[in-house]
Amino acid sequence: MIRLRSSLIARDVLLVFRQCVYLSALHRYPASTPHLTSTKSCGGFRNFSAFTGLQPESRPWHAGDSLPAPPPCAKLSWMLCPSCGQRKARRACPALARTICPMCCGTKRLTEIQCPADCVYLSSAREHPAAVVRRQQARDVSRLLPTIRHLTERQYQLFFLLHSVIARHTPQGLTRLVDGDVEEAARALAATLETAGRGVIYEHTPTAPPAQALTAEIRSMLARIREQGATVYDGETAIVLRAIERGAREVKVSGESDTVYMELIARLLQANGPPPSPTWPAPAGTVIAP
Repeated sequence: MIRLRSSLIARDVLLVFRQCVYLSALHRYPASTPHLTSTKSCGGFRNFSAFTGLQPESRPWHAGDSLPAPPPCAKLSWMLCPSCGQRKARRACPALARTICPMCCGTKRLTEIQCPADCVYLSSAREHPAAVVRRQQARDVSRLLPTIRHLTERQYQLFFLLHSVIARHTPQGLTRLVDGDVEEAARALAATLETAGRGVIYEHTPTAPPAQALTAEIRSMLARIREQGATVYDGETAIVLRAIERGAREVKVSGESDTVYMELIARLLQANGPPPSPTWPAPAGTVIAP
């Protein structure tokens, strides 16, 4: 009698536990959620008996009996990250309108996932980066600083605005953009603007096709933002382009890849966010070319 009563108590505890799990799932995911309602995904286990695997007319459960196998939907697949399908989803992602795991949130941020500026996890990562990220940022700044230390705040903003164009540029065909192309494009466009400032109209053209395409895209961007009312002056643009030329030439050390400068700038752009459009007043002594 004691053993039978213990078996009944254990069976009741199991039923109550599974019922709590089931009701919790229904409370979090309403009847329209396919994971719990679709007869195709989980066999239509909308009733408690089918979910628990126990029927009211079945014999009492004994301590030696094996637990009934739960249906496929009892695995609660809705808790898995839709991005990786392996870890638990814990963070609400505004870009995907889904809940993803912290690992995917941290590793795919601004690369595979285009995070909006108001994402709380993106803001937190920028305000409180990990120790390894802080060390990398410190190394990047120390390598870049000698090439931009002479820039003003206005020119510094224009520097990253031009680099946002370089980062988005995609060469045509099978070619790829390397630091040498960035250096050549910046040198040619800076020389064109400096020549125009002296009253001579002459367009310096890069020799490499990727550098030519990049020069044309930078020109197009400058023309677009001027049409929108932004103020960009040729004299300051030439100074910034010379800084880009020097950085692409001097940042690389022996043994590093031919895209080390662009990778460095990409990390800084990701850490600082998108650069603002230049809308400053004209500084004293600025050369304004027509």
